[in-house]
Amino acid sequence: MKLHVENDNQREFIRKGNSISFQARQLVALSIMICLFGCCALCGTQMQQQAQSVLQQPVKVDVAALDQKRTTGEGVPIQVSLSNGNGQAIGATESTAIELSVTQPSGKKTKTVVRLAPGETSKQAIIVIDEAGLSQLSVRHTGDRLLGSTNYVLVSPARTNVKPESVKKKKSPKKLSTPSGGNAFLMRNQHISSGRLLYAALSEPLQQADDISGANTQSDSQPRLMLRISGETDSGGIRSDGKAFARIQIFHISSAPPTSDITIWLDWSNGDIQPNPLVIKKGIPVAEARWTSRYPVESATVAVVDSYPHIAFRGPNNVTVRFGQPILGIDFVNPPDSISIVDRVDLVARFFDPLGTPIQTNVKRPFRFTSNSSTLRLKPEQDEVAPGRSEFSTVAMPTSIGICNIEASTPGYKSASHKIRVTGVLVLLLCVIGGILGGVLAYIRSNGQFWMRITTGVIVGLVASWAYVYIGLPKANALILHSQISVLFISIVAAAAGVRSMAVITKALGLGF
Repeated sequence: MKLHVENDNQREFIRKGNSISFQARQLVALSIMICLFGCCALCGTQMQQQAQSVLQQPVKVDVAALDQKRTTGEGVPIQVSLSNGNGQAIGATESTAIELSVTQPSGKKTKTVVRLAPGETSKQAIIVIDEAGLSQLSVRHTGDRLLGSTNYVLVSPARTNVKPESVKKKKSPKKLSTPSGGNAFLMRNQHISSGRLLYAALSEPLQQADDISGANTQSDSQPRLMLRISGETDSGGIRSDGKAFARIQIFHISSAPPTSDITIWLDWSNGDIQPNPLVIKKGIPVAEARWTSRYPVESATVAVVDSYPHIAFRGPNNVTVRFGQPILGIDFVNPPDSISIVDRVDLVARFFDPLGTPIQTNVKRPFRFTSNSSTLRLKPEQDEVAPGRSEFSTVAMPTSIGICNIEASTPGYKSASHKIRVTGVLVLLLCVIGGILGGVLAYIRSNGQFWMRITTGVIVGLVASWAYVYIGLPKANALILHSQISVLFISIVAAAAGVRSMAVITKALGLGF
C-alpha cells in the first residue's frame, strides 16, 4: 500500500514536471515569436517612416508650355516644376539644376539648364523655337536623382504680311486671296501660309514612329487632330501608385485655332482617365487629360472613339502605355555603423513603395555604389539589377581606418547614404595577444629568456599582422581570411616562427636570447 502511494506520488510529480516543461517550451516559443514580431514591426515602422519622409520630398520634375499659341521666332514660356511623392508641388531642398531639352520637328535638339534655388517650387524659362509643328519638351535632373518627364508644345508658322503692291502685280489677284485655290509654288514664293506648308512643318521628331507623310489625302485646308502621350520618364513606365500620370494630349492641327469647342471621347483598357471626354476649347489648340493606374500593366491602351464635330486624325488615334511598379525610392537594409579593418561585409540596398514595403522592379535597372574615400573598397561598384528583384548589393572591404560615407544610387531616384566607421582597436589587441601566445610557445619549445621572447613575439606578431591586413587582405577574396580570428592565428604563428628564427640567429652569433 505504501509502495502504491509512492508510485502515485512519483507519477504525479512526473506529470507536473512534464506539464511545467511543456509550459516552459510554450513560453520560450511565445517569447521567440514576440521577439520576431517586434523586430519585424520595428523594421516595418522604420520603413514606413522612411517612405513618409520621401513622400514629402521632391521626387519628380515636370515641364509644361504655358502658351500653346506662339509662332516660330517668338519666345515660348516654359515652366519647370517639382512635385513630391504625393504629386503635390514642393520646394527644392537644395540648389537643383534641371536640364531642359527641346526636340524640334526636324530632330534638331537644343538644351539649357534651369536652376531652382532652395524653396522654389517652379521656374519659368523662355525658349525660342524656329520650326513650326510639335516640339517635344523633356526635363531631367542633372544628377539623375529625380524622375524626369516629357511634354509637347505646338508652334505655328510665323505670318508674313503681304503688301498690296505685290498683290497688284500678280495676274490672278482673286485666286491669290483664297489660300486653297491658288498656285502652290506661287504662294510659297510669296510666303503666304497654306495648309500644305503648315502640315509639312508639322512632321514629328525623328524618334517618332508615326508615318504622317500620306496621312492626309483630302484638301490640305481641312483641320486634323493629333494624339500624343507624355509624362514621367521612369525606365519601368508610369508608376502605378494612382498619382503618377501619363499625359494624354490631343492637338488641333490647322492654320488657325478652332472656332468652336471640340468634344473628344476616349476608350481605354486600364486605370482611370480624367477628364473624359476631352474638350478642345475655342481658340485653344490642345486638350489634356491625365491617365493613372493603381496596378502595374505591361500594355495599357487608349483610343479615340469619336469627336464632335467629327474631325479626322493625322497619324494613329490610339497609343499603348506601360504602368510599372510604384517604386518610391531606395534604402540600405540594416547596414553596420562600425566594422573592424579585417571585416568584409555585404551592403544591401532595396527598392521600396509608398507604404515602405520592399518592391520588385519590373525592368532591368543600373545601380552604382560610391565611396567618398579610399577607406572602403567596393566590389562591384556598378552593375544591373534584374527584373523581379527588389535588392542589389556590393561587398565592402576596408583598406584603412577612418570614417567613410557610402552611397547607393539608381537613375531617377534619390541616392541612399550611410556612414561606416572602420576601427582597428580590437585587431591591435588580438595582435598583441597573438604575439604573447606565440612568444610563450617559442619559450616552451626552446626555453631562453622569457620576457625577451614575449617582447619579440609581440613585435613580430604586430609586423606580420600589419602586412596581413594592409598587403594581403586587399588582394584576398576568401571570406575566411576577412575575420578577426584569422588575425589572432596569424599573429600567433608569425610570433612563434619569428622568435624561433631569432633564437637560431642569436645562438649562431653567440648572443644570449
